[in-house]
Amino acid sequence: MKYSVGKVAVFAGVTVRTLHHYEEIGLLCPSDRSPSGYRLYDDADLERLQQILFYRALGFSLEDIGPILEGEADTMEHLRTQHRMLLERTSELQRMVAGVEKAMEDKMAGTTPSPEQRFAALTVTSIDLPLERLASGKVREIFELGPDRLLFVATDRISAHDVIMTQGIPDKGKLLTAMSLLWFDLLKDVCPNHLSGEAVPASLNADLLAGRSLVVRRLEMLPVEFVVRGYLTGSGWKDYKAAGAVCGIPLPPGLQESQQLDEPIFTPATKATTGHDENISEDIAADLVGPDVLKVAKGYALEAYRVAAEYAVSRGIILADTKFEFGTLDGEVIMGDEVLTPDSSRFWPAESWEIGKTPPSFDKQYLRDWLNSTGWDQNPPPPDLPPDVVAATRARYIDAYEALTGTSFDRYLAETS
Repeated sequence: MKYSVGKVAVFAGVTVRTLHHYEEIGLLCPSDRSPSGYRLYDDADLERLQQILFYRALGFSLEDIGPILEGEADTMEHLRTQHRMLLERTSELQRMVAGVEKAMEDKMAGTTPSPEQRFAALTVTSIDLPLERLASGKVREIFELGPDRLLFVATDRISAHDVIMTQGIPDKGKLLTAMSLLWFDLLKDVCPNHLSGEAVPASLNADLLAGRSLVVRRLEMLPVEFVVRGYLTGSGWKDYKAAGAVCGIPLPPGLQESQQLDEPIFTPATKATTGHDENISEDIAADLVGPDVLKVAKGYALEAYRVAAEYAVSRGIILADTKFEFGTLDGEVIMGDEVLTPDSSRFWPAESWEIGKTPPSFDKQYLRDWLNSTGWDQNPPPPDLPPDVVAATRARYIDAYEALTGTSFDRYLAETS
């Protein structure tokens, strides 16, 4: 039995353009063509498409699916990872549903919902849209808007030690989006970025996406994290104490924790879809992205850090370190993903900075410290976050935003609602 591309699209609930794309990348090629050139699919093609859509529903990237279907990848390891992620999401959604149902019951009974119930109703940890989902990360969901446009949506999920917490942080996705917009604007003279300047299509869920979504240009992302360190802290401090160097870069003897470096240093790392990123040398980074591309992106990263650090300190905040991501479009190196948020950067209040001590931070360190105090072994499932930990984590993100922008976060919420 032969099926036309239009019928297959209807059967599978995908667009004809999606089937075209699968053919272009060699993932699903039609078994035949009609005399007039129309593509025809047989039952074996439909079975393969069913498998593709199955893996897509589990969150696999198109790049991962091909090797799996051809038997070139460790399918079981992929499935174990996806199984763990799905269990985490299922538990998370069940808790959200229970919280909203309890709040509804309290409302009908004339009682006041607890803070936990209010937070459950306000937290957006799962995004479903009538678009093809290209990727699902620890925080962001990426959807396809067209051949050259993507929709980035920041959820309220939060992770620590590479595990997504059961509870999210209310408005966290909006805070990350607002801060990225601030920095993309401040750095627009340093390097180009992936913002398209277009509005989210009106046909999508405006209430769900308001303040937490961006329409961006599709880039070919570089498989390297561009980490810049201006202060000796975190894993850099541990490296220095052990070897007198950070990621293989020698530093002067006698430095102390939290001390500012004479010059910011670039310490590239490989991206990890699961687990920790791995520090690499510049030579390895050059092999991965090409020496010319690395030179341009490294220059952008160092200059972006310099500009951002100067701006931040003028607002009473120290930018200790951060990581940037870059991609290419038509041969041009372009900054992408998020930029200079508490999820990708270490921000300290300048008034609390003291050489030899670890300052309080505006990032996830508060959450990590609480988790470490519980004795958790850093394997799923994570412990439930008490309301005070959720509220305190949210407050730190808001403090960072308001200090850097000089405006209230409530104003951003009002402007984007």
